Amino acid sequence: MLVGAACALRARSPVGGLAIGVLTHLALDAVPHRDYRRDALGGLALTADLTAGTLAVWSLSDRSEVVLAGALGGVLPDVVRVAERSLGVKLTSWAHDTVHTAGRPPAWRSAAVQGLTAATAALALSRPSRRSSRAS
Repeated sequence: MLVGAACALRARSPVGGLAIGVLTHLALDAVPHRDYRRDALGGLALTADLTAGTLAVWSLSDRSEVVLAGALGGVLPDVVRVAERSLGVKLTSWAHDTVHTAGRPPAWRSAAVQGLTAATAALALSRPSRRSSRAS
């Protein structure tokens, strides 16, 4: 979500931001990582992660529609995947499955990479030069 939002800073429209968010999601799926477990603890972790990401993007986006669209695009492939599983259809899962890595690193490494990636994206969203250029 944060990476999609940060990369969407370069987009010229909400549609472009959304597309950039989806592409960043797919690119990051190629990096070995752990997905959330499908149990109560995994659901709690996912909810906490989505809440924190949403609050961070909301507070750092200056309410830019383009940046918010990038954040939405950053989570959209997973939302679509869950919907497809629930409905028993496979419309877009081939794209997601093609780029998604099969590797499963240790939990500490996955958390460290995700944390560093999120922190870097948050820094990109909060750069003072970005805010001052909007004021002009």
